[in-house]
Amino acid sequence: MYHSYLASRHNETADRFIIPPRLVATFSKEAFDSIRRRISGHYLRWYYERRLAAGALNGVPLAALYVFVGSPAATMMLEEMIASGARSVVELGYCGGVSPSVQAGDIILAKEAFADEGTSSHYFEGPKRFRASTELTERVEETLMREGVHYKAGGIWTTDAPYRETKSKLLHFRDRGALGVNMESSALFALGEYRRVKVASLQVVSDHLGDGDWSPSWHLPEVTTSLSKAAKVAVDALTTS
Repeated sequence: MYHSYLASRHNETADRFIIPPRLVATFSKEAFDSIRRRISGHYLRWYYERRLAAGALNGVPLAALYVFVGSPAATMMLEEMIASGARSVVELGYCGGVSPSVQAGDIILAKEAFADEGTSSHYFEGPKRFRASTELTERVEETLMREGVHYKAGGIWTTDAPYRETKSKLLHFRDRGALGVNMESSALFALGEYRRVKVASLQVVSDHLGDGDWSPSWHLPEVTTSLSKAAKVAVDALTTS
């Protein structure tokens, strides 16, 4: 029904809106554009103009999605990608560092996420911790090591309210193993589990929350460099056997 609507809207056949099973979902326009160029991707007609592209690398089909920020919007978009054929998804985003062990420009391989958002509860009422796909995360980790990319593995605290990242919450989630905080990962992991789709996540630390202090670092060259490295790893992990 979803594809029939899109097809009628664009005067196309429904199969025109099926995407490759491998997808990089990123919140960075720069990363999206970089991936699209690397896979020689062409834009696909969608609700979201110039936010979805499909191409291939070394003969392996791959899609790239420039995702809206926040759990409700990101989950809605990923639901549509799953309905259209996505089966293995690497989330590529930014996070705020909440642990003294990470700094701006660090790459975090998120193996679990702590839900402090509302979207995941619509998929599972009980759990407040969701895990990334073991199989896909191992593939991403193998790619990181093979390409010599320094990273740290751990948890992500996911919130709906970035201006309510209080000191007590920071300490609570840090004690549970969170290295960073973002607005999507726990919901996307929950969706992946619910739909039986593999979801892994790479996060680049773009700012840092200390014990009451905030240090924005999006402008630093090490953040941009790490995002480029993480984007390459995401694509390689999905297109290498």
